[in-house]
Amino acid sequence: MTDQERQRLIALVDAASKRDEPLLSSVLAAGDPQLAGAYRLSANLLDGHLPADDRELLRDVIDADVRQTHAFWRPR
Repeated sequence: MTDQERQRLIALVDAASKRDEPLLSSVLAAGDPQLAGAYRLSANLLDGHLPADDRELLRDVIDADVRQTHAFWRPR
């Protein structure tokens, strides 16, 4: 998959999320490190503030977002 294809995939997944819901793409990014950069870009486009050069922070944010996603969707 190219970087552009990864960005498109993440954007399509995030387009299904409402603004008050956690980003579903966090689950994809957690499972595939190659999607982490595309996740950062998508989160930043949706008013996030993830720095481009801090992979450890990005991993922490993805892990936290996955926990939020599971907590949000589990009771549904």
